Amino acid sequence: MTGRVRGVRFGRLFLLVLFLYLGGLFIHARLVMWGLGRDIQTARVQVTRLEAANRSLHHRIARLQQDAYVARLAEERLGLVKPGEVPYIVRH
Repeated sequence: MTGRVRGVRFGRLFLLVLFLYLGGLFIHARLVMWGLGRDIQTARVQVTRLEAANRSLHHRIARLQQDAYVARLAEERLGLVKPGEVPYIVRH
């Protein structure tokens, strides 16, 4: 009878260890999936920001291709003067 009792105890112990192992695998998989979901959300936010920056750069490129805008920038930032204009220097 003790052989049978040992077999039953060993069987129960084996099932317990198997159950704990499978539970651990399940928990690990859920944690990995949670982390991946968080990474996906972070990537989506980054994509949204980069798309906005990309649109802004496309608008800037379009403006820089306009002669009037480039001329205005040259006057404002570089102090260039068109032929026939008289430059004035304002001192404070």
